[in-house]
Amino acid sequence: MRPIVKIKRAVANAEPSDDSGIFAALAVWNNQLTEVLDEKGGEEYRDLFWECVEDVTDLVIHGAFESSSEWDYLTELIEAYPVEESHHAHTPIVNAVGAATLKTRFETDINDVPVSMFDYLISVGSEHPSSTSWEDAFAAAWFIDHSDIDAVERFADVIPEEKNWVMGVLGQAWHVDQERAFELTKIGIESNESVETFMWLETAERVYHPKSIRAPRYHSPPQHYSLPDRIDPGIADRLLDYIIENDYIEGVEHYNILPQIR
Repeated sequence: MRPIVKIKRAVANAEPSDDSGIFAALAVWNNQLTEVLDEKGGEEYRDLFWECVEDVTDLVIHGAFESSSEWDYLTELIEAYPVEESHHAHTPIVNAVGAATLKTRFETDINDVPVSMFDYLISVGSEHPSSTSWEDAFAAAWFIDHSDIDAVERFADVIPEEKNWVMGVLGQAWHVDQERAFELTKIGIESNESVETFMWLETAERVYHPKSIRAPRYHSPPQHYSLPDRIDPGIADRLLDYIIENDYIEGVEHYNILPQIR
């Protein structure tokens, strides 16, 4: 039986309300990808991955939504497929953590999400560079105003090793809490004064494109939730003052952010 058939059959046989079926489908997905990568190489692996990843991820996400305790369910998945180990379950699990975080944020309160979920996302961002799960872990931005986490400090700690990941998080954080996003922007700039200064500043421009949010990749914010589509005037004034005071005006004039805040 072809790998793609095995995966699709396992997903079709699983029910979102049946944790054991989801774990079985995820195991088939992981095992088939491992075999294809080992035996046939990267091109066939990528074809299989992209052919099936959305269906597998959707199943894992809906398992969280239908679970009586989504955080216990997700913790069990994380423990079964640890961040530090080599496997192919990162993308479905990262998306499920992000989706459950979004659901909780919009329906109740971000502070109801366990800190362990943030720890998981930031670990993926730190340890899996240039992977799909690395990008999906930008969903850590939704925690930036969690009362039990100094998220800005935690992101700042990651900058030396994974500044590009933190920039990706920051682009989304401007939709969540602009005060903290501005703080993290300044930390990023001060960590490495170079051409990257303007890349850090340009992250603020993404707030004008709320439809561009893609973290998690396979679950979007509810349509009824209104994300900001501009920078708060007070924050914009402070951002412009910061640019002028630090003589960044000439360098940043070629970027899109300057016309938006002037």
